[in-house]
Amino acid sequence: MMMFDDPSTIFFNLVAFVPLLLIAIPLLMGKGGFLVAGFNMMSKNEKAKFDEKRVCRSAGVLVLFTVIYGMVFIELLMREIMAAWIVFAAGMVLTIGAAFGMNTTPGKRFLMKKGDNLD
Repeated sequence: MMMFDDPSTIFFNLVAFVPLLLIAIPLLMGKGGFLVAGFNMMSKNEKAKFDEKRVCRSAGVLVLFTVIYGMVFIELLMREIMAAWIVFAAGMVLTIGAAFGMNTTPGKRFLMKKGDNLD
């Protein structure tokens, strides 16, 4: 049996995950800082301290990971496989951990460094 062969699974994945994928693409390209919560509310002076491309790419990776594990979870759930809940739990732990790590990094990973381009 192939994945995503059930019409209801295909429909749900299109409705739920295609919009997230469309959000992830510009973020992965380093664009779309207005989509990143918290970053979009900063003043221009505050934003100048951060590397917007790094912030956007990190958020894009997080969104892309969420899309992938969400699609796998829905597929397993529709097939009534008990492993779906393990995938869900593992995905949630990883997503929350990654979001927490992005926001509390002691090394200030997203601050501009000397010599970074501002383009």
